[in-house]
Amino acid sequence: MKTITTLKYDRQYTTVECTTCKAIIQRRKDKLKYYNPFCSEVCVQKYKDPKQFEIMSHKDTPNFNYLVGLICTDGHIGYPGCTKTTTTYYCNIKMRDGDLLEGIQKIFGGHLRKEGKNGIQKTWRVGNIDFVKYLQSIGLTNNKTYNLNADNYFKHLSDKNKTAFLRGVIDGDGCISITSRKTNGMRVGSYICSASKSFITMIETHFNNGVLTEVTKNQQNSYKKDIVATGSMFYYYMNGNRVVENLRSIYDMQNDELYLKRKYAKYKAIEAYQNSK
Repeated sequence: MKTITTLKYDRQYTTVECTTCKAIIQRRKDKLKYYNPFCSEVCVQKYKDPKQFEIMSHKDTPNFNYLVGLICTDGHIGYPGCTKTTTTYYCNIKMRDGDLLEGIQKIFGGHLRKEGKNGIQKTWRVGNIDFVKYLQSIGLTNNKTYNLNADNYFKHLSDKNKTAFLRGVIDGDGCISITSRKTNGMRVGSYICSASKSFITMIETHFNNGVLTEVTKNQQNSYKKDIVATGSMFYYYMNGNRVVENLRSIYDMQNDELYLKRKYAKYKAIEAYQNSK
């Protein structure tokens, strides 16, 4: 066993083991009646929320890579030095879909809290240093909106983990729509948006088997091009049969895998409509 602190020869103190890591420490005898002994704040958090500190053990699973995709589009990370006031490592996701965040918490631990009026939004937050550093290593930054680049990470994923990652991206910053039109029936479509050109191009390349399409800067709603840029925003559009084909690959999952229910329901509606034609 290792000794964390210099031992004191004082009748008020006694030698004990850290509850989490079993390191030898000293604590006041009177305090031990009310508190478990810990050698550090890290060990306190490991004891209170062990799942959070086991996040990296899920690294090669679809749910882990789904979480990464969701963070890439709808999450936020912080680390010492990223702003003048940030001194800790953290990652959070804020959204209205509390059931999804509850599913994430069940697997990966962390904390959930209600946000806004009437608690409509919820925020999931973890402070796992290794996890945040991993997100940094694959291309995420505190200002990921404009400089997100996950190409190297994505190309080394297995096919199953790629589809899980893309499902996280769709559930974060994607749109799936099916609308009624008076003249020619239903109109179906889906798109993914990002302010990072390299990120959206990576997604387009995956769905188009490596064929890059032109990026236009003067159109907002154009179905002549696969990627449409509006100012600093980029959109990857899918239409017709491509919607069903791409979404089917994304939502081909096991029962225990994470997904956003409302977008999955829209995908199933589009699939049913296309099959009825």
